[in-house]
Amino acid sequence: MYHLNEDFSRKTIPETLDILARIKGPFGTTGMGLIGNTNIAYTGTTATDCINKGQAFSDKHDEAASGDHLKELAAKGLMDDFHILLKGIAKQSNALLTGNELALESTGLPLAKEGTTTGVMEKAVINSINGVDGVTGRGAFDIVKTKRFCHGTYIQVQIVGGATVEYHTQEKHKFFLDVFTRNVDYMVRVCYDGTDKTKVWSDWKPFLGQ
Repeated sequence: MYHLNEDFSRKTIPETLDILARIKGPFGTTGMGLIGNTNIAYTGTTATDCINKGQAFSDKHDEAASGDHLKELAAKGLMDDFHILLKGIAKQSNALLTGNELALESTGLPLAKEGTTTGVMEKAVINSINGVDGVTGRGAFDIVKTKRFCHGTYIQVQIVGGATVEYHTQEKHKFFLDVFTRNVDYMVRVCYDGTDKTKVWSDWKPFLGQ
C-alpha cells in the first residue's frame, strides 16, 4: 500500500528545496503539486500556507549564502516550520487518499510503499542502539523493518529498576530518541504500530546513556 512520508524532520536542505519545487508544481507528466490539485481539498494547514512557508525558507537560505550566521539560523528555523506544515499536508493526504498511488504522487510529496498485509504485527527486533557523537542524551535506533502495513514504532524506555516511559515515532526502521541521561543504565524495547493495536514487544535491550 502506498502512502506519503509524514516525517520531514531529517530532510536535508537540498531535499527540502526539491520537495518545495515539486509541491509548487507542475512536474513530470502527472504531477500537479498542491495548488489546484483536484484530488484533495486541504483544511487547516492549506496548500498556500505550506508553499508560502517553504518559499520563505528558500529565500532566507539564498540570503544566507553570503555566510551570514544569523541568516543561516533564521533559514534553519523556517525550514523546521516548513517541515511541520508538510507533515500536516501529508497526514491529510494519507487520510483522504488512502492507497491511491497516482493521487498521492500528484502532490509532489515523497511517496513510500509499505507491506500490504494487516493484522497482528510480528515481534519486533532491535538490531542496534547507539549513542550519537557530539549529541548528549540521544540514542540512534536501528530495528528490523516489518513487511506488514505499519504506521510507526512504539518505544518503551526504563531506567534499570525504575519506571517505564512509552514514546511513539512515525519512523519505522531507523530513528533517534533524545531522552537519555549520560552514564545511566536503561532497558529499551520496541514494537510496531500496526493496523491491529495489539502490541507485540521486542526483547528488552540494555543501553548506557551517552
